[in-house]
Amino acid sequence: LRLKNAQKFILVKNANSSDFIGGDIEEGGTTSYVSGYFTNGGKENKNQITILAFGDMMLDREVFNLTKKSGSYDYPFLKMDLFMRGVDFRLANLEGPITNFTSVAEKNNILKFTFSPLFIKPMKERFEIFNLANNHTSNFGNQGLAETRDFLLKSGIEYFGDPNNSSEHLSKIFKKNGIKIGFIGFNDLIDGNVLEVQEEIRRMKTQSDFVIIYIHWGNEYQIYPSQRQKQKARIFIDAGADLIIGSHPHVIQPMEVYKSKAIFYSLGNFVFDQYFSEATKEGLSIAILLEKQYSKINVTYGLFPIYINDKSQSALADSERRQKILENFKNNSVLKNAADIDISSGQVEIF
Repeated sequence: LRLKNAQKFILVKNANSSDFIGGDIEEGGTTSYVSGYFTNGGKENKNQITILAFGDMMLDREVFNLTKKSGSYDYPFLKMDLFMRGVDFRLANLEGPITNFTSVAEKNNILKFTFSPLFIKPMKERFEIFNLANNHTSNFGNQGLAETRDFLLKSGIEYFGDPNNSSEHLSKIFKKNGIKIGFIGFNDLIDGNVLEVQEEIRRMKTQSDFVIIYIHWGNEYQIYPSQRQKQKARIFIDAGADLIIGSHPHVIQPMEVYKSKAIFYSLGNFVFDQYFSEATKEGLSIAILLEKQYSKINVTYGLFPIYINDKSQSALADSERRQKILENFKNNSVLKNAADIDISSGQVEIF
């Protein structure tokens, strides 16, 4: 092909065995099929980054108890491992500190979390980045927060955001494959300085190609975003944010397209022990593909519904539940003829 100057590859179809047999992705995996052809031209060197974003991850209380019983700290993630492979950045909201303190969450139902440092190795194998801007990473005060940062940095896991919206830890830039991504974390559950966040977005916009803000906001267990969420989302996109990802409600909330930018109001839970409703056992992972052509960034989103079983293990939702989640998501979302969600593929097209 090189001698004939025919190294340009045209992809016709990418599918896997589950598409053909109509079944769900099994734990044993599937076979991938790539159909295409080579034609005149050289190799196309595309600047691309892939990101998987998840919602709230809590590793205390019953999740911790079940993990200890299993004998492996990989336990909460095992059913997601195949899905999470081969991605540049994997991101979630770390809903609590990593400390050497003793867990107290089950004493009188205290909502005070701490995660065992024994989770560090399994997390390092599955995540590159965590958001710390939420209402639980400060559960054990400044010492707990300092331990968390220390554990993450020593393990090589990056973080951004701060439970108190400290400007020192608000944001971080990551560069790979010729693309710079600016991440900003914001805890809207405290009286944060919105003007400071707006200024940070503007600053990050001058230093990166794509700005993502991960916000902890909204009302717990409410399937629709509040007016406060909608107002803040518009403020931040007007300031230059390219994508908004939300957490805290513990249920999936719909998306909105505003000025051709995606707002995912809440991804729901990723790892949690809230078994009391189907909504809190359902979550959403967003696959983000960024492609840089000259100075322009093209973005494609994929939606992957998740289901948490009664043993606190997350897995991709089966086909029936996936269909239901995506239909509800599309019906509740505000797309205003500026986007479309293909339920069959889970792909979001913004135009």
